[in-house]
Amino acid sequence: MKKAARAIFETYLKAQILGTPLEHYEEVLYEAVVAHINIHLESVSNQHIPHGISRILGSPDLPDKFDWPFCQGEPLRFIAQFNLEEVAPYDTFEKLPPTGMLSFFHYELGELHNDLDAWRVCLHPLEALVRRSSPHRLNQNEKSFRTSFETVYEFIYNELIIQSGEEEFLRLARHSGGGKSTHLLGIASDISSCDRDGILLEIDMEDLGYPIDRYFGTAVFGIDSSDLQEQRFDKVWTEVTRD
Repeated sequence: MKKAARAIFETYLKAQILGTPLEHYEEVLYEAVVAHINIHLESVSNQHIPHGISRILGSPDLPDKFDWPFCQGEPLRFIAQFNLEEVAPYDTFEKLPPTGMLSFFHYELGELHNDLDAWRVCLHPLEALVRRSSPHRLNQNEKSFRTSFETVYEFIYNELIIQSGEEEFLRLARHSGGGKSTHLLGIASDISSCDRDGILLEIDMEDLGYPIDRYFGTAVFGIDSSDLQEQRFDKVWTEVTRD
């Protein structure tokens, strides 16, 4: 499916640049594109979410002996889990591991913390996961969101391409870009995050509402490309932006 998705994208790109100054920079454009995996959310009650699927908020599926992360004596909030076998067909450039459960925790999503204990990203095998409630029943009455995925493509600005056909490049970027949304990979929607190597997960707080409806903007979990390749999820950084 990944090869099919890539072939569809290449056909689309050829059609878009045919007869424009960008036609001579086809290979450069291939190097300047990143896959942005949009996450579409469906609100459901926590008890109605099947075991082991991708979702945001609620109660996570974790190894039985997993030590729940804490910060300043308080448990981190479970933010999201992604079954990477569900995500894999949309990860056209194979940036993520092909299997496992990728789980995200944060002390208080929407607030920037310098304490490295304020967030945690963990990769677990899919086998023998159990539904866990957080300490202090932090996630007990929370909304949960089932997820579905869609691959769109974003172009990284390249000075050579822009000099050759700025208008055509901007038109192409507008039609292909992911824009502001909750997504895996891709490019951060806020310019302040774009000097980082890569986005692992960006959450648009407006997509979630309760229990963090007092926050507006986005929360980014980022990781350098080399750390992602080596699955060093302890190297994840976070950034919060405000609308």
